[in-house]
Amino acid sequence: MSGTAATLLAPVVVLRTQAVGESDLIVWLLSPTVGRRDAAARAARSSRKRFGSGLLRPFVQLEVAIAPARKGGLPQLQGATLQRDLLGPAPTYAQLCVASYATELASLAAQPDHADAALFHWLCAALLASAVTPEALCRRLVIAVQAGFLQVTGLLPDLWRCARCGKPLDGMAHWPPDAMGLGCQTCAEGAREWLAASDIQALWIAGQACDAALLQGLTPTALSLISDRVQRLVGQAAHAPLRSALALRDLLRA
Repeated sequence: MSGTAATLLAPVVVLRTQAVGESDLIVWLLSPTVGRRDAAARAARSSRKRFGSGLLRPFVQLEVAIAPARKGGLPQLQGATLQRDLLGPAPTYAQLCVASYATELASLAAQPDHADAALFHWLCAALLASAVTPEALCRRLVIAVQAGFLQVTGLLPDLWRCARCGKPLDGMAHWPPDAMGLGCQTCAEGAREWLAASDIQALWIAGQACDAALLQGLTPTALSLISDRVQRLVGQAAHAPLRSALALRDLLRA
């Protein structure tokens, strides 16, 4: 790649890597300004000078130097500098499960050369939250992460107005299993499952902050209902089972 100028890109978060040959890597990066950027890192598993020891791995925020692609290949990753280890050096199994899940969701939503600052900042928040949230709050953290993902991708229904009549939901609300929208007490008369306005507000704020603690005030019934609805919406967005979801599901059942 001599003679080809590299450009600096920062910040980026590593979404995933794939080994190629004896020492090369393909690296999927997420940037707030250019969206997903895939690059080839030659000798990445053997060169500590350019990439450090194990620097190219998920959950880290980097500054990278990338040279343009040649002859139809991928852009070439020339070097990387660590900015932040978002998950920390020694995550627990529960923290790793939630972080992997959030990263896989971001990988599905990210588009090449399409700036999405909201998606980038949501992923950073989800990874930082995963690093500090105890296992006891893991289920609530997953709900907060899912709610935040649905918010930044525009897939969360309007939580503040009835999907049928359009009136503000200033009291109890019904969220049917099809998850297409919430209903007011008039439009959903006869429904058995209801959410209080405080439950809906907690979901919205927890999603914005990726903060499990904001969901601690929910009753077990409200928590279960909300978990089911956001899970359905994420499943619809993914269009296919997530690899990270199996380990996460087993963790939540334990």
